[in-house]
Amino acid sequence: MSRQNVYDDEAFFRGYQQLRQAESGINAAIEQPGLRALLPSVAGHTVLDLGCGDGGLARELAAAGAARVLGAEPSMRMLALARARTADRRVQYVQAFAEDLRLADGCLDLVVSSLALHYVADLGFVLNQIAGWLRSGGGLVASMEHPMRTAELERRDDLAATGRYADEGRRDQSWYVDGVVKYHRRISTVVNLVLAAGLELRAVTEPVPTPAALAARPELDRHNRQPAILVLAAVKPAGFKQAGFKPVGPNQLSFGREDHEGEGGVRDSGDGGDRQRRHRGGPGAGRGGPSGPGADQRFVRGPAAGRRDRGPG
Repeated sequence: MSRQNVYDDEAFFRGYQQLRQAESGINAAIEQPGLRALLPSVAGHTVLDLGCGDGGLARELAAAGAARVLGAEPSMRMLALARARTADRRVQYVQAFAEDLRLADGCLDLVVSSLALHYVADLGFVLNQIAGWLRSGGGLVASMEHPMRTAELERRDDLAATGRYADEGRRDQSWYVDGVVKYHRRISTVVNLVLAAGLELRAVTEPVPTPAALAARPELDRHNRQPAILVLAAVKPAGFKQAGFKPVGPNQLSFGREDHEGEGGVRDSGDGGDRQRRHRGGPGAGRGGPSGPGADQRFVRGPAAGRRDRGPG
């Protein structure tokens, strides 16, 4: 399947860096406070930051006492920033799409993901992978663009634009460049996929701007009327068992887990060699994964291929 890696597009990367440096988006004002509100203590824990971007959250997790942090990110440009900005040897990075990351079962205490999962076509498969990587009692904390916004990406700040909410699937957006691909799912679909992966939901939140953010940027008040971000927290229970169903089309769930088992029990999402990155003007296609340079071999299980775009809401 073709996957997009828009962060290695020079025009997109430049525009997004300007957005973050100016803090004119919703990351600092809404998404990051909402995500951090659900994070457990990480002292002594092994953590995966899935879609780590420039490594800011990974570095914060290490500073908060995590024993090891692995940041997974498909973009070469973002990984270059992450590595340049990270001195802590407890933090390591690997180039991989979420769908292609291969880790050992039970190797993690926590998976965090900031504004990455709405770029994943097969969210059910990724959640199943995450559930396998977690130890019993381990947790997932993830933020994503709210379905009220992904329903109508080209009109996402229009409070009346919810007409396609029930129509799940791919959405193409013009955002710095044309054709930025995201995937719209209803809240109920997201929740059911988490439960199908065998995880127990602990919280689902729709954060709004903080009072300090509203005082500084009154225009953020529109997000009190239409939520911008969805955040969820879940844990892997004792007696873990996956329900084994995944979406097969808009508004459909199919029982009978798709076969992702390769030889030796290594999960394999398909022939990575056929995957093409879709981007404009970025570096050439290549293979990347946790077995690549700088990867901590304690995490690694099996091959990986490809890259996936992480991005903001």
